[in-house]
Amino acid sequence: AKLARYSNTGPEICVVAPSSGGKRGIFTTDVSIVNRGFNLGSAAAGGVNGLHTNDFGGTSSATPLVAGVAALVLSAHPNLTRDELRDVLKRSTIKIGPANAYDASGHSDKFGHGRIDAYKAVRRAASLLAVKTASKSTKAIRKAAKKAVPKVAKKVAAKLRKAPRAVKRRRTKK
Repeated sequence: AKLARYSNTGPEICVVAPSSGGKRGIFTTDVSIVNRGFNLGSAAAGGVNGLHTNDFGGTSSATPLVAGVAALVLSAHPNLTRDELRDVLKRSTIKIGPANAYDASGHSDKFGHGRIDAYKAVRRAASLLAVKTASKSTKAIRKAAKKAVPKVAKKVAAKLRKAPRAVKRRRTKK
């Protein structure tokens, strides 16, 4: 993977997203006003109607791409905190660039934790929600059991109190 010349680097980088650093720019919608936007009506630039462009890029495309993936993640698990969302994005990336660019914690000063992957991020968020829901169910069952066990224990203790204190042993003939 090649780092675009305009990319930031350093320990603050969390994830990266594609931009216009490859053979083409990002294909997206364009301004729908005649003679405005990136594509003024060229098929080669995204379509003769000018409603799309394949020449969009840079941080202007990478940043909203990450924001869009974050929105998809939150649609799968709306109660994630900011830190949990960041963790989901970091843990669902695809490592790019040389393996030795990443430290022991999986971070690279050039590529952060890797290139975002919307599919993996949404799947991870959905699985976290399922685990959280199951955990809440388990907690509810444990709480109900804690309430029920003392009641049952009291009943058993009462029955034991009513039972004879000594049990006669049968004598066996030798």
